[in-house]
Amino acid sequence: SLHGLGGAAGYNLRLLMRWIAFLRAWLQAMAGASLSLAHRSPLTFGA
Repeated sequence: SLHGLGGAAGYNLRLLMRWIAFLRAWLQAMAGASLSLAHRSPLTFGA
């Protein structure tokens, strides 16, 4: 029973780490996209 619990905990931990990595990458992509969009915007050049 203990081995089963350990396996479940390890699986959940792996799933959690994967989700955290995915969310971090998504947030970085969104931040990068908004930054590059702001730099390319004609408003920043005063047009």
